[in-house]
Amino acid sequence: HRPSRFVDVCLGDSVELQGYAYGAGPAYSAQWSPYQGLSDSTVFNPKASPVLTTDYVLVAWSNGCPSYGDTVTVRVHTLPTVDAGPDVDVCFEQISQLDGEAWGDPTSPGYYYYWWPTAGFVGSNQVENPLISPDTTRMYYVIATSVYGCESNVDSVLATLRPTPQAEAG
Repeated sequence: HRPSRFVDVCLGDSVELQGYAYGAGPAYSAQWSPYQGLSDSTVFNPKASPVLTTDYVLVAWSNGCPSYGDTVTVRVHTLPTVDAGPDVDVCFEQISQLDGEAWGDPTSPGYYYYWWPTAGFVGSNQVENPLISPDTTRMYYVIATSVYGCESNVDSVLATLRPTPQAEAG
């Protein structure tokens, strides 16, 4: 008994199944079930794009005889949603923190973040809540990606550089 196999796919994407047959021949034919979500249920390597996680069973035929069915699970992951957080006011040469957040795939243990443009970041621009110290008012954009490679929408936050007073003691 082999451990169950699975492949991960993002909702709306497709993955090519890697079916094959051996041990009889010379000719083989394939039959996948269920056929829903498959580009062709009678080839060994159909494209699968189910809308829900689905167990696909492959039966190979040769010499008029069927194989035992073998199963692969296509796990469908929802696309994350990202929020760049509220707009922020920043004083010249001061550090502020952006308040990003992503959610939406309960099976993803976390998300990868990418903020741009990269100017004005203090430290990494690939964290959920990066530090900024921009030298001008700037719009920042963020995208989040699940551990399965599913990408979110793009969101933005405005970092407004506020006028800084000058002081003279006399």
